[in-house]
Amino acid sequence: MLISVGTTEEEINNVLGGISDNWTRFGSPLTELLASDTTENCYFLLDGLKMIDIHFE
Repeated sequence: MLISVGTTEEEINNVLGGISDNWTRFGSPLTELLASDTTENCYFLLDGLKMIDIHFE
């Protein structure tokens, strides 16, 4: 996923919300997002996905 300079947090959250409804956040500042079917109360909205791990540079 490529995030352009100037993209708002709301825009990013809308995209992520279309993929999964529960993201675990790591780091301060944020460096990683994880959505997994083994996380409690995590229901994927895209069929066939088991896990997504996003790392920020």
